[in-house]
Amino acid sequence: VAGSAPARLRYRRRLENTPELSPLKFLFLHYKCEYWSYEVYDAYRRVFFISLLPLIADPDHRNTTGCFVSFVSCFGFMNMKPFLSESTNTVGTIGGCIIWLSYYSAQLIRIRSGRSEDIGFGVALLAANLSIIGGAVTFGWFDHKKQEENSKTIENLHAQLAEKSKTLAKRYKTAWAAYSKHAHDHGFDVATLMASLVSIIDYANQQNGDIGPDDLSQPEAAND
Repeated sequence: VAGSAPARLRYRRRLENTPELSPLKFLFLHYKCEYWSYEVYDAYRRVFFISLLPLIADPDHRNTTGCFVSFVSCFGFMNMKPFLSESTNTVGTIGGCIIWLSYYSAQLIRIRSGRSEDIGFGVALLAANLSIIGGAVTFGWFDHKKQEENSKTIENLHAQLAEKSKTLAKRYKTAWAAYSKHAHDHGFDVATLMASLVSIIDYANQQNGDIGPDDLSQPEAAND
């Protein structure tokens, strides 16, 4: 959606509140406005890794292709950061790097197939794949804490705004009462004063041509 960030945000909220799109809200709810269709691309990426890539018969070609595609997708994800939550973007980046590392390691294992088994290499690869779980939990916890802090900050701002509004309303009421009393004590009628101000404004508009000549009342001729 083209336009400024506030315009895109208003459009996004309008889409979220559309009853027809309610069953499909989960497809774009957690993405930034400009990446609302990222779920489609991600679905094709998963289909490629799960269904198409295993069809390549040659293991070397399969590992090389998986390594290249995972690197490109991970690099694109790191630059786009499509999710609204930064912690989700970080976890997604880690997951993409681990996918690339898995295919790269598979190719290394193919190259080293004639050598003895390296247990340390296998343990390191297993730890790298398991790190995504720890990363998801850790960044999810930090994101939850950040959301709680933001919610508290917003609540405090609302409370301050409400208190300030009450103070301003009280000051306005006091000032208006004092002005009305002063006008009454000095013989001024507030209603008459306001009517006079409106008449002055109307006369100024007539002089500036805001009202056509047909709308103006013609002066009556003086009686001899």
